[in-house]
Amino acid sequence: MGLYRVKCADKPENWITEDFHLKHAFNIEMMQASLEKASSPVSYSWIVKNLITKNFAGNPKRTLDVGCGFGRGIVAFQNAVGLDICLPYLRTARNYTPHEYVLADAQSLPFRSEIFDFVSMTEVIEHLNTPEKSIDEIIRVLVRDGKFAVQTPNNKVTGHMIDKKYGHMREYSRKEIVDMLKEKGLKIEAVTGSTIPYIPTTHKWFNFNFNRPFFILWKTMNRIVPLRWDIIILGRKTT
Repeated sequence: MGLYRVKCADKPENWITEDFHLKHAFNIEMMQASLEKASSPVSYSWIVKNLITKNFAGNPKRTLDVGCGFGRGIVAFQNAVGLDICLPYLRTARNYTPHEYVLADAQSLPFRSEIFDFVSMTEVIEHLNTPEKSIDEIIRVLVRDGKFAVQTPNNKVTGHMIDKKYGHMREYSRKEIVDMLKEKGLKIEAVTGSTIPYIPTTHKWFNFNFNRPFFILWKTMNRIVPLRWDIIILGRKTT
């Protein structure tokens, strides 16, 4: 059969099998909430991001995860809808979580206005041609006083070095992304990050992430070095 793609940011076959299951143990590790069970900086970082997002969200009645991919962020929530433009990822997510999934564009959400209490968008905005439209859509579908979380790589840390095959249209500084959200009238309640950088998946030394001594050293450095490779903005719709 082979994998088919619908505007996927990268090649799904690098991450998932032809029957839509995850190929790699570190991807499966991302989809649980215990940092003690993480065996690499890669899964550890995603668990940290999920914990930050979940803690801010509280207990929303209805959550939307924009650009949910294969479900590594939506696992933190109940009664959630995952949305992505890549069909193979959605089919994979269905094999790992019980949530509802929708194939659609983040810049044109197929939902009526004011129905979600919380919206999360993780590592998505840097892939969009018109990110302002996605923010407008998040505002539209959020209820009054609804919360949101936007996460994106920090270009002051990445130095635009992330491989272009991942489809990054633009990477942002902390000030740039915060200013964009403020201009849309959103209230910024916190700006934080998750972890120091790990060896990226495109690097020839990526597998070194799974070396136990390296992982221990990385966690030690993460406690000491205030260098966060991403930006996590937590906010609220007030009007």
